[in-house]
Amino acid sequence: MKQNQTSIRQLPFWPWIKQRWPMILMLGILVGVVYLNTLDNEFVSDDIAAIQLNPRLDNIHQLIGSPIAAVSGLSRFVIFKLFGAWPLPFRLTNIIFHLANVVLIYFVIELLLNHKVALITATLFAVHPIQTESVTWISGGFSTYSSFFVLISLIFFIKSTNQKFRAKQYCLSLLAFFIGMGFWEKNMGYPAILVGYLFAYQRLKKHWSKILPFFGISLIWIIIYVSMIPQRIGSLSVQYSNQVEMANPLVQIPVALSSYVELIAFPKDLTLYHSDLNMTKQKFAVRVAITLSLIALFVYGLFKNRQLSLWLGFFVVALSPTLTPFGISSVVAERYVYLGTLGIYVLIALGLDKVLDRINNAEGRQLAIFGWGILVVLLMGRSIIRNQDWQNQDTLWLAAGKTSPNSAQNNNNLGDYYGRYGNTEMAIYHFKRAIELNPQYADAHHNLANTYVALGEFELALENYQKAAQLNPNLWQSYQQMAAVYYHLGNTEKALENINQALTIYPENQVLTEQKAIILDQDE
Repeated sequence: MKQNQTSIRQLPFWPWIKQRWPMILMLGILVGVVYLNTLDNEFVSDDIAAIQLNPRLDNIHQLIGSPIAAVSGLSRFVIFKLFGAWPLPFRLTNIIFHLANVVLIYFVIELLLNHKVALITATLFAVHPIQTESVTWISGGFSTYSSFFVLISLIFFIKSTNQKFRAKQYCLSLLAFFIGMGFWEKNMGYPAILVGYLFAYQRLKKHWSKILPFFGISLIWIIIYVSMIPQRIGSLSVQYSNQVEMANPLVQIPVALSSYVELIAFPKDLTLYHSDLNMTKQKFAVRVAITLSLIALFVYGLFKNRQLSLWLGFFVVALSPTLTPFGISSVVAERYVYLGTLGIYVLIALGLDKVLDRINNAEGRQLAIFGWGILVVLLMGRSIIRNQDWQNQDTLWLAAGKTSPNSAQNNNNLGDYYGRYGNTEMAIYHFKRAIELNPQYADAHHNLANTYVALGEFELALENYQKAAQLNPNLWQSYQQMAAVYYHLGNTEKALENINQALTIYPENQVLTEQKAIILDQDE
């Protein structure tokens, strides 16, 4: 006998699992098929410094030194202690959390809406290509971990306020949110989602006080996050020589929101570096129109359909911490919208549900279901292809080069790629292109100098090493390389001067100490 929606809302989670296990198994198979080809992928991008070459990975005190990343540091410590610096268990953890999120979304949407909408939403979340950056990229996985605990928190909160107040479930909701924030601070807007839930499904006046502790937890992370902005700006300037500038919200927000809507609707240009965001006035006008449409729908929903406002608000609120004008976050990054996509998927599912309800004949329903199946297969195929881009450093940079040709960072990466394979002409082209796009990019100057050394162009090499050191005085490698070049040219005085400068920056480096001893021996 089919269970009605009221009894579903009262059904505990584990009995619900037993009832829905065929659908859950199907969702698990979809996730497995989509992400099976990622299991032998290598460490890429930030994974290399954070895991593969991180000397602090087995030092729990250093990993959890920052309160904003304490839980995420602990998780990496545990995986490393169990399996070592092996990418598979790190990546498998991402996939497991993603699957868990799919199941939780299935459950929570059925709690709030109905089974059909829940299943469509969970399916989209399981297979959509925009989720791949968070699942396939190890360093993007903290969004999946944090989202798991946010969804747990939401379920406990719904259960605690459904009928009579349940203190135990309410406390578990608070605890889950606190843990989730320890994984990823960008879910700090979650309390606003609870406001939307109470507005749409409960009586906000009756329950408003229950939200205050959640805002208190968010406030703690906001204070920590704001206090770390100067450190973040310094990190960007040292690592990438980025001149951090305040963003204009009237430009940033329409570009970001419309870009995410575009990537959900047509996930073609997926990339690690969404840098090509400059556009004509006409294209910007279209993005503004999309944003104004979202605002208009939200306002309409406040008066006519509160569920519409809740899920539009969910999409924007989940992104809100990345829409700040400080210039320390990417304008668009697929991992930022991992949980936020849920709001759009629910709206899509509600629309499909209405379409199916209006089809009165069996043939029409079969055609609609067939069309839905084709869409799911296409999304799965795009996800599988996108996963191949994350296979290793080479495939990632080449893929990003196609979609983000104006990314200074990726041009620098491509220069490194071509240099490693002996194509110095292309290496020089991409390093120069990176410098053209960002004249303050110290690493690009340093890498260009390395290429000139390989070609025996020592004067050009020294010129670029000096520029790199000027832009980033902490780049000890440039001083080290200048010392090597001067030593090769027989100028031991200059060689000694530069190696001493490198040691001033990095005095505990044994290689630099040995290099200095060689120079001194030659000088004598």
